[in-house]
Parts: sequence; C-alpha cells; structure tokens
Amino acid sequence: MNKRPTLQAPSTPKRRVASRLAKQSGHKVATLVRQWPRRAEGGRFDEVLSLIAAARQRAYQAVNTELVGLYWELGGFISRKISSAEWGDGVVDELAATIAREYPGLRGFTRPNRFRMRQFFEAYEGGRKSLSTTETIAQ
Repeated sequence: MNKRPTLQAPSTPKRRVASRLAKQSGHKVATLVRQWPRRAEGGRFDEVLSLIAAARQRAYQAVNTELVGLYWELGGFISRKISSAEWGDGVVDELAATIAREYPGLRGFTRPNRFRMRQFFEAYEGGRKSLSTTETIAQ
C-alpha cells in the first residue's frame, strides 16, 4: 500500500515561531501566520521585527507563568478551605459569583476549572506528585 506524501508548508522562521505560539495559545498556526506582520522589501527591518517578535514571545510566557501561579494559589486556597471544613461546594459557587461580579468578562473561573485548580495544587503539593489526584484529573 503506497501512502501519498502529505503536503506541508515550508518551514520558515515565521512559521516555526507561529507554531510555537500556537501550541502555547491554542490558536491555529495558519491564523497566526496570517496575522504576522508583512516583511518590508529587502528585509531592511528584519532585526527590528525580530526584536518585536521576541518581546511578544516573552510577554506571552510571562502571562502564562503568572496564570499558572494564580491557579496554583487559588487551588491551594480552595483546598485548604474545603479540607478544614470551612467551605463546602456552595461556598465555591459563591466565589464564582463574586469573581464574576468584581471582574465582569473574566474567563476561566468556571466551577469545573476551580476544582481543577484545587486538583492541580493537591497533585503537586509539597513537590511530590500524588497518584490518586492525577488519576482523578484523568477521569
């Protein structure tokens, strides 16, 4: 059985950077490539464009790092409140309403996500991975 080769776009520096950004952001590579700034004739400004692209990449990484830290802290907060019997599921729902009221349009703090934050914290709490929690996350 002969398999026909699949056609792929040539691997250019722009496409490689777009591919990396796509993996991090969840966007499609083609969308990012279309949004990429057009090169000036003769590549006179390639160095400037590269500086901008590198700064954008660092900004994306910094935002992702901060979000992971925030999710870790919220997961720990929720975990401690629930394990000390201060909170039940209803209070976690009240937290969602408060977040929505204080930060309208903020996404990512749904009920399932808040419990994922808790599972994330509990799975890696103390620098060790908890097998039972990661099995729960996988389900």
